[in-house]
Amino acid sequence: MKKLLLPLLAVCALGAKAQYSQSFSTGTLTYNTNTVGDIPANMIQLKNTPHAYNAAVSVFASPNNTKAFLIAKLTNGDTVAVASSYFTSALRADNWLITPQFSGITANTMLVWDDLSSDPTYPDSVEVRITTSTSANPTAADFTTVVMPLTIAGNNGDWATKAVSLAAYAGQTIRVGFHHLANDGYYLFMDDIRTVEVTTQRDIAVEKIFVPKYNEGTLNIKATVRSFGSQPVTSFRLNYKIGSGATVSQTFTTPMSYLSRATVNFSAPASMTASGNVEVWVDQINSAADQVASNNMLQRMSYYIANKPQKNVLIEEFTGAWCQYCPDGQTKMMAVINAIPGTIGASIHNQDAMVNTDAQVIDQTYATGYPSGLIDRFMFENQSDVATNRGDWMSLTQQRKASPVPVKVTFTSKSYNAATRQLSVTVKADFVAAVAGDYRIGLMVIEDDVYNSNNVTGWTQVNAYNGDASSEWYQKGAQITGFKHKHVVEAMLGGPWGEAGVIPASVTAGQSFTKTFTWTVPAKLGAPGTIYRWNENNMHIIGYVSEYDAADVNNRPILNSGEASLVQPLSINNAPSIVTSVKLYPNPASDVVTLEMDIEKAQRVELAVINSIGQVVYTKGAAQLNAGSQSINIPVNNLPSGMYSLIIKTENGNVAQKFNVIK
Repeated sequence: MKKLLLPLLAVCALGAKAQYSQSFSTGTLTYNTNTVGDIPANMIQLKNTPHAYNAAVSVFASPNNTKAFLIAKLTNGDTVAVASSYFTSALRADNWLITPQFSGITANTMLVWDDLSSDPTYPDSVEVRITTSTSANPTAADFTTVVMPLTIAGNNGDWATKAVSLAAYAGQTIRVGFHHLANDGYYLFMDDIRTVEVTTQRDIAVEKIFVPKYNEGTLNIKATVRSFGSQPVTSFRLNYKIGSGATVSQTFTTPMSYLSRATVNFSAPASMTASGNVEVWVDQINSAADQVASNNMLQRMSYYIANKPQKNVLIEEFTGAWCQYCPDGQTKMMAVINAIPGTIGASIHNQDAMVNTDAQVIDQTYATGYPSGLIDRFMFENQSDVATNRGDWMSLTQQRKASPVPVKVTFTSKSYNAATRQLSVTVKADFVAAVAGDYRIGLMVIEDDVYNSNNVTGWTQVNAYNGDASSEWYQKGAQITGFKHKHVVEAMLGGPWGEAGVIPASVTAGQSFTKTFTWTVPAKLGAPGTIYRWNENNMHIIGYVSEYDAADVNNRPILNSGEASLVQPLSINNAPSIVTSVKLYPNPASDVVTLEMDIEKAQRVELAVINSIGQVVYTKGAAQLNAGSQSINIPVNNLPSGMYSLIIKTENGNVAQKFNVIK
């Protein structure tokens, strides 16, 4: 299905005398309840085809069905020129938007404009032509000179700024024709057509560098650069230096015009054996010096991690009972948790009965839709938002799982008083490298199987997959009463961003920091025919260490995390220092329960299952296990319903985990 994207328009202030400027911000919007109107009176439009517009492009409904361009107001209030190539059959658009005559052109004049294909799946294209004809009513035949060949508008759903030199027309009077040619596209948007004077010939800015903040000794360095010079770029030299090390240079032959961007990689990876500052800069353009030094360099600190700790990954899903596609979000998150050991899930609810105030800060900061999700709140290189699509969760979690981080997260103590319902948890952060910044410790409490047995708005899950035989929610109802919501965030202790001030601004390798959190679990709900919530046996705690950038919400990643049951004991004899990320699922189980755990060093491990009266009902003899992630299936089909404890016996002590068997 074709979709209309209405992005915010970013306008660069380029600072120059303008011979012509049109932002489509004047005039009266007269059609379709003030959302579309006619182009400015001094511009000309030509629709050179008789094709009938598809009904889906409603702005071109009668009386606009004979027009090539209109002015449309986007949802952000901006007004732009719009054309369409979506007809009743797959035909080619041939539309023109022509400027009035203008003069005052010099050898330094550039023509600049912004364009966008509303749906990159069905792109629209534009070529730019110029005429010196003085005719008051020019036709397409007058525009014989092409100054920019046919080019797709926009860039993967984002506005693109484009430019061409008008130096060849210095001292002349011209019109510019934007020629929209596209087959079966959708909407073309154009805005901010202007001329600017560019007196600098060679100027490349380094806009962004891709340098990992944490590394294991190898860095793949790349940069995004942008030309602000009038001279077409045929080559430029990019350099980097790590700390006080030698400068490494590489010449790139990527062609660039005024305001165009390029992202380039150094062909050979850099090596590090100690943390250092990485500087990346441009110094030569077309074999001559860059004439503006103030914008040609960026730098970033990269920390060397010699021995990375076990890495866990936290997925935070944005969801809601009202959201018809969110059952699939729960399915996708569970699939990642089950496939990748060390994955932890948390569900942040929006506009339903399970909303948490602190979690709403995260929702309002990052959510791009429902369901969408955060992977460690990390901004991935090829993503435009921190929030990611559920179809990408598996691959992004794998990527994040392999990333080096400077800190390990464990629980050093945990107590729960069943009478007072008070929880006390101490989260520990062990740093394996010297780092500097704003690092924070946080704790979440999540709960499984939260539901209302009645059909009540805010609890009953809307389900788009009732008719989808490939979904686990097939034939479960368009509205699922009693839907058991998983991983519901019930508390964020330390706030949505974690507790500040626990970890100092400068940390040395080997330092550890702890924070004790206390929380009283609300009274348990669960009478027949009511809400089932605040069941401590269904609750888990998630400890984490995150970074906080006050100036950039897209730079607040969670570095590492850990998970444990709220009520089950953490350990005996300090075994968690060896065994981490212990999970049992499904819980409750009926046939098989799967144990997933991470072991920090190779050792012999023995398993035992004990029933509620202390009897050993299952054992798995000692076996030598390698360091890393382990997955072990434990048969429980012969066990009666009830509560059991799994004892993991290691060379350094024991870990106990409780689980239920229900037949």
